[in-house]
Amino acid sequence: MKYFLIFISILLFDTPFAQDQERPPVAVKYSLNLEFDKVRQKIIAHFNNKSDMDLKIQRDLNAPSFLTERISFFSFRDTENLTRIPVYFLAQSDPNYVLINSNGHYDGKINLFKSPKDYCGILNKSPIIIFWFYGHRDNKYRFARSQGAFRITKSDVKC
Repeated sequence: MKYFLIFISILLFDTPFAQDQERPPVAVKYSLNLEFDKVRQKIIAHFNNKSDMDLKIQRDLNAPSFLTERISFFSFRDTENLTRIPVYFLAQSDPNYVLINSNGHYDGKINLFKSPKDYCGILNKSPIIIFWFYGHRDNKYRFARSQGAFRITKSDVKC
């Protein structure tokens, strides 16, 4: 009987621990907007944490990342037939974390070009439209899908 009570007490104490490990990710309320910054020659991602919790998210490319690994880019020439062009995505690995306070704001920088000159030939003929999609889910957070677009003209890029 003594061993039976010990066994039951172990089961009772282990159950909450097992439930904690299997919690579904928390849905995060947020807004995300991307734009091309002419001065810095980079894409700036403006993230607003609209949830009631602080977010701590790793930036590194080799781990589930907040921005660089989860944003998908598709670029097209701004012409009648929207000819697709390759996207040169460049982001540096960073093992640090981003802490975004509840109702806080974070600006991230993304190098879209290996060199702005990669796009100068295209921009001489037509502007470029870049569509982006974002969604993130890991064992802690779930970000609903977000999307947008921005336009880059020849006057935006230093050729």
